[in-house]
Amino acid sequence: MNKIATVIMTLPSGAGNKALSLCLSASASVIIRGTIDPESGSKISLYAITQNFDSLCATGQADTNGRFVLKPTLPYNGFYVLANESGLKHGIYLKDGKQLTVKYSNERLEVTGGLSAEEKNFASWAAKSAQTFLHAYLFNYIPGGKTVDPAKFAQEMKTLKQTASGLKQLLKGKGQKADLLSLKIDADLAFFMLAYRKNHIGDVDENFISKADLQAYDQLFRKTAILQLPYAPEMLASYIDYKAEKQAIKPENYLQRAELLSDQPLREAYLYQIARQLRYYEKYTALRQSLGELPLSTALQNALKPIEEQLAWSKPGQTAIDFKGVRPDGSTLSLSDLRGKVVVVDVWATWCAPCIRMIPHFKRLEQELSHPDLTFLSVCIGVWVETDRWKKLIQQHQLSGNLIFIDSWTKGFAPDYHVTGVPRFMIIDREGRMVSFAAPAPTHPELKEMILNALK
Repeated sequence: MNKIATVIMTLPSGAGNKALSLCLSASASVIIRGTIDPESGSKISLYAITQNFDSLCATGQADTNGRFVLKPTLPYNGFYVLANESGLKHGIYLKDGKQLTVKYSNERLEVTGGLSAEEKNFASWAAKSAQTFLHAYLFNYIPGGKTVDPAKFAQEMKTLKQTASGLKQLLKGKGQKADLLSLKIDADLAFFMLAYRKNHIGDVDENFISKADLQAYDQLFRKTAILQLPYAPEMLASYIDYKAEKQAIKPENYLQRAELLSDQPLREAYLYQIARQLRYYEKYTALRQSLGELPLSTALQNALKPIEEQLAWSKPGQTAIDFKGVRPDGSTLSLSDLRGKVVVVDVWATWCAPCIRMIPHFKRLEQELSHPDLTFLSVCIGVWVETDRWKKLIQQHQLSGNLIFIDSWTKGFAPDYHVTGVPRFMIIDREGRMVSFAAPAPTHPELKEMILNALK
């Protein structure tokens, strides 16, 4: 009977310069048979981690029973990622001639057949670390995903480190494949800590990551072999976020942040991760401008082209899509009702603490920039049960002017403007054209400058 193995899920990832001993000829292939649950969709794809970025190997369509078959050609023996059509990916180790049976769901990938005795080490680590990875990082990306409090997470990590120590001892001196898994274990442990801290910044203290741990991370993330792992860019981004925070390097200082990494392939994997997280064209433009004359490899330039194309919809100058909301008195107000004025939009939600902290700053900016051709629009998104709290917050902060509530995250305004998080600020000119889909927060002087320029 085959032992069921759980393989760690990753989000879109990529990176890796493969050792020659791991590479295969272009004729190498595997067969992956499996099922995908209905909630995960019906399309499944396998990506190689080549030239630092994801490279599509094969795509399959599941039948009405969720069954699929992939017969990819492999460029190397090593880690790959399986992905569904929503972009959730799972790391999987593949080698020439394998026939695997898998079960794919949004939360995990199970290899239910085809594992050799040697490969059970990979499966063992994946199975034992999957829950901690979920609590540290993945809960943000899975509908209904839940995390744990710091005390429980610390206990999970303590247990996992003991497991890691024992497994690494078994792997010692067993060759390059074992060395790769040992590296993955170290990288996973670091990533879990860094990701949990980032996602729970208000819940953990300054000593959550010790000086000894940070010194170990500094050594770990100098290794280009990291790029062979399924979620290397995410790991690098978490590490850089932590290092940059400690050195007070602003998020928009992309070049300075990238230079915290020791080598160009590492820097490029990090920049690739940053680029594919961008949601608006102007943010992409800011990234490219910040890099200045930094030489980029052909591989990275090619990887950035589809990202730029995907963001083209949000180029400034496009006509703003009209939307309508309900005022506190029950009447309605549309964006088109404000045509002829520069409109500064604050998008927020009643449950969003950062949004509420921005309200006084937005209000102050409105008072400072009194102009007949300028108006401010507060757009609260939610569901109707939240309207009472919305009205209470209006009273509490003594808000007036253009205040509307939009009852939907799934249709109309939110998807039209790709609002996946709040707070969000936008600027629309007198002719109803977008000046900025993602303007700076009112705490930044750049927002005031952008508004004044729009009024010229």
